[in-house]
Amino acid sequence: MADVAVRRYARALYMLAEEREQLAEYGDAARLVADIFASDESFGTVFRHSQITGAEKQALVEKAFKGHIPDDFLGLLAVVIRKNREKELEKILDCFIALVNEALRMTEAVVETASPLTDAQADALIARLTKLTGKTVTLNITVVPSLIAGFRVVVEGHVLDGTIRQKLDSFKKQLLNIQLAKSEVAAE
Repeated sequence: MADVAVRRYARALYMLAEEREQLAEYGDAARLVADIFASDESFGTVFRHSQITGAEKQALVEKAFKGHIPDDFLGLLAVVIRKNREKELEKILDCFIALVNEALRMTEAVVETASPLTDAQADALIARLTKLTGKTVTLNITVVPSLIAGFRVVVEGHVLDGTIRQKLDSFKKQLLNIQLAKSEVAAE
């Protein structure tokens, strides 16, 4: 039942954004709200807490987002609070963002890299992924030094792994297979 409600709220917000011809703006607002929940654990905890009244939650939302997101979007947050669906807000936002991304032919690529990418490298990667997916690509980059060198990209369910760590792991597996094969030959 919760998934049905999530889709209904997301679809209603999508239809409102489409009617206002502001899909991109509403998508940005949804990302902003989702980022706040993801980056500030205490905000989400207070927002979802059952002992905090709806009026207090509404005041929190107004203070945090008024002037930063469209008023209609604030209205959705008010309805979510009034209907006691705070625990589902992040799912609603994710579903809405997916609808907007599909409509605007956008996608996100999760990139893990051994060292920070230069602007030129990021631009080249965006261009390559845009050509590959046929969509506008945004990068979500995380530096993971244990990759040694190179980068790993996950976009639309596809993994492109060009890291030294992956190559070393692959080489190690090949060496183990050769050792196993030699052991089997020697045992015969």
